Amino acid sequence: MEQDTLRRRLVESVVERSLRGIRTDPERSLRKLVDLGRDLAQGPGQQRFFAQVQRVLARKGCPYYRLAQDLATTVDPSRLQTVGINLGWNGLTVGARQIRALEPQLERHIPWSLTLCLSGAPSFAPVCARRLAEGRALGIRVYFLFPQDRPGAVEQAVELAGQAGDCVFFLFLPPRWPVETLARSAADHLILGVDTAAPGWQADAGALRAAGCLYLLYRRYDTPAEAEDICSGRWAQQLRTHGGLAAVCVAGPGCPVPLCRQVYRSVLCARLNPREPIMPAEFRLDNLSADACVSPNPCLLHLGPDSADEPLIQSLPPL
Repeated sequence: MEQDTLRRRLVESVVERSLRGIRTDPERSLRKLVDLGRDLAQGPGQQRFFAQVQRVLARKGCPYYRLAQDLATTVDPSRLQTVGINLGWNGLTVGARQIRALEPQLERHIPWSLTLCLSGAPSFAPVCARRLAEGRALGIRVYFLFPQDRPGAVEQAVELAGQAGDCVFFLFLPPRWPVETLARSAADHLILGVDTAAPGWQADAGALRAAGCLYLLYRRYDTPAEAEDICSGRWAQQLRTHGGLAAVCVAGPGCPVPLCRQVYRSVLCARLNPREPIMPAEFRLDNLSADACVSPNPCLLHLGPDSADEPLIQSLPPL
């Protein structure tokens, strides 16, 4: 425990210096930060991930340096540091170690993240709070929140995120949700997602950028035409001037598996051979890929209002 405390302080110090350095020398500072991640990586999956990042950053004119510099100059520094520590240290270091230790003991697969769909119903709030507490006890420090387009659902998600300041929460906002209030009050460990299918999303992204928030841009897809919009690069080109940490594609419930895989292959290719200063991702398959870096036999867990109200551990797939 004492060693973890010392290492965390070292990581915090390096991250703080790196974020300052990225504003003026993004290439050198970002490479040093990635090198630190590889040095701290525990397990072959995490080491392969950081090695891959190092190879991408070695490409001449890599636009991720522009992305890093833009984030370092527009996002509140405390947000960047909080998210970096909560994700990299709490989640992928300490939390991942806890997950790997508990899986053989419990004889259950434990996902690196938990996805929650929130209804906004008052009766659902304690259920979500209990699942969050159980998830943290298992080592899960990353949560994806999808509030339904109903009264109180976004507020329920924000309240849930406020209960765990040591975690990272990705809040995918419903279409046409007014972001001004959240832009002023969002917690440092909360990353907001703007739906680019909604009219006026550009203004929402601008409001979050002006407020120094950390945000991503996302869209859903179900049909071949929607997938083609992503695979062709047209969607990414629409996002290039609107900032954001990542461009996330979310397969709808009716999306065929082959179509999802097609989009993932395209996203992976774009991520390893970047042309735009934004990180492309496919929600489901990238989530599985991240889980494979934490422990063998990756799994996902998505819980919503219709999920059985049972202890979280009973919802985990057996080894």
